[in-house]
Amino acid sequence: MKILHIAAGLDAGGVEKLLWEYCSRIQSDDSSVIFDFVTHEKTVGLIEKKLLASGNKVFYVTPKSENIFRYIREICIIMKNGQYYVVHCHQGYTSFLPMLLAFMFGVKCRIAHTHMAYISKVSKLRRPFTFLTKLFATELFACSNEAAKWTWGANTLDKVIIMKNAINIKLYLYNDDTRRQISKKLGLEGKFVVGNIGRLLYQKNHKFLIEIFSEIKKLKKNAILLLIGNGDLKSEIKEQIKVLNLDDSVIFLESVNDAYNYYNIMDVFVLPSRYEGLGIVNIEAQANGLLCFASEGVIPKDAKVSELLTFVPLDETAESWAREIISHNNFNHKENMESVINDAGYSIDNEWIKLKKFYYNAVNK
Repeated sequence: MKILHIAAGLDAGGVEKLLWEYCSRIQSDDSSVIFDFVTHEKTVGLIEKKLLASGNKVFYVTPKSENIFRYIREICIIMKNGQYYVVHCHQGYTSFLPMLLAFMFGVKCRIAHTHMAYISKVSKLRRPFTFLTKLFATELFACSNEAAKWTWGANTLDKVIIMKNAINIKLYLYNDDTRRQISKKLGLEGKFVVGNIGRLLYQKNHKFLIEIFSEIKKLKKNAILLLIGNGDLKSEIKEQIKVLNLDDSVIFLESVNDAYNYYNIMDVFVLPSRYEGLGIVNIEAQANGLLCFASEGVIPKDAKVSELLTFVPLDETAESWAREIISHNNFNHKENMESVINDAGYSIDNEWIKLKKFYYNAVNK
């Protein structure tokens, strides 16, 4: 059974990690399942390297925004030659073109998958795009209930399948030895580490995060901000850090293969995103036993799988965020989080089996 996944990039973001966790396990269990991937990001990302090393094909296409006709032609060639049973597109309500083309090429199972919710700046074309996507897709997926409701509509919820952004829980469990080793390597022993993992993009709201950290620094002189990720706003963020005289208090790490290890050296995890479909890093951080603070009304409630996650309104000031964070007295990592994450349905060891069964049932209808 050949399956084509379509995603914007294949670096180290939440969607990419999701694809790797699910697809690698399904392929290891069943060699008759073949996954191919389409991306418009020409830079070879971390997940892409893993996929290529596993023998998967990765096709590069022209972004729709650059040349929509070339994009259509390239997708058509891939689908015509691929003879796919399933096309699984991870572009939410903008999945209508892949869904239409898959319909034209007789693909039996056509999945439109949303990973976003509560986007403030929405295209005027959202409504017709959503209509067309729902018209040509045979299945609608979402990463959370909020993402399903926001993207596909409240009247469609009974038809939407929630596919959990499941993780390999054991990788994220707290390890004191790892904390000591990496803290020593980075010179962070005795520091109060505020952490964030994510692309440096408008969505992730790093500008506000820097403001929050600046206020935390006033309350905790030994505070250090650890940013893991890369993106278009890196130079802008660095300039803000310079203006606030925080150069010696912020550490940048670009995409790393073992990001899960770095949760161990954090004392608190902060995610003031402008919009998220789930925010899988919240699940990862809670698995590590970290105190987490995230945007209220933006981060879906599905992300709160323990009392470790606190929601703070985005319209609160940076000072209010900082005081809320510092008001918590115990920053020690909570251990034994494996059963908590598993009970919430975020264990990849269980969830990949469900997706494999779904694929087979869908093509055998």
